[in-house]
Amino acid sequence: MRVLAAVIASMMVAAPSPARGQGATVDRTRPPSREEMILRRQLGVLTYVPITIEFEATPARAAFEWLQVALGIPLVGRYADDPTGHGIDPDLPITLSVTERPALELLELMLEACSTSEPCTWQMRKGFVEFGTKRRLSAPAARRTRLYYIADLIIDIPDNTVVRTRREVLALDLVRDIVENIEPGDWDWGQQEEPVEPRLTRADETRTPVTGTGAEAPRYVAPRKIAIIRYWRDSLIIHAPDYIHRQINGYPRPIPPHVPTRTRGAAAR
Repeated sequence: MRVLAAVIASMMVAAPSPARGQGATVDRTRPPSREEMILRRQLGVLTYVPITIEFEATPARAAFEWLQVALGIPLVGRYADDPTGHGIDPDLPITLSVTERPALELLELMLEACSTSEPCTWQMRKGFVEFGTKRRLSAPAARRTRLYYIADLIIDIPDNTVVRTRREVLALDLVRDIVENIEPGDWDWGQQEEPVEPRLTRADETRTPVTGTGAEAPRYVAPRKIAIIRYWRDSLIIHAPDYIHRQINGYPRPIPPHVPTRTRGAAAR
């Protein structure tokens, strides 16, 4: 297995158009927090640093570790051999080649190559970029509650005597649009859903039911939703993993990295 790589970072390149999920602008009504500034700088590296790389059946863990060293920002991978599990196979071979492409595009191509058994994605956490399977990145600790004003998500809201009713109609339409187009099937949005086939918990699957003896019967549980959305006072309250929030309203505008000269690096063989 060989990895032939060269990283070229230069501010002479033209600024690319905002990558997927990065179209939001910074709120100028308040000074940015330290966490937001870190996030914007890390997004700047992912967005503006071009990468030239060739992976030849490189194990996934080694490929992502190379990318972290090349970019100089914390990339935290969630792998199947972690104690929690449900992650990327660290030994999955990755074969791909890119030339002068943004680092974020390379990251998403690598995650696409890892999506053999489960879909994979990335998201921003406090101070680092996290990647792995969507199931792993949807852990309760990774979910955040955010308030979205309807006026910020809908361009045209009429100003008339029935504006409250009209706003509610627009809000419901917006909720439907979100739950049907962003990770469909993963939402609890306060509506009656079709009954689902119950499933056993892992502990119940290993338990042998005993009938006629008063023993505890197996417990059946319905699949839990990973995202919750509610309409409240002209706003949407959304509790979801960060990668879902990214698809709704993007991230703050990335800050271009200050790289005065070209740098090169090679990945470990």
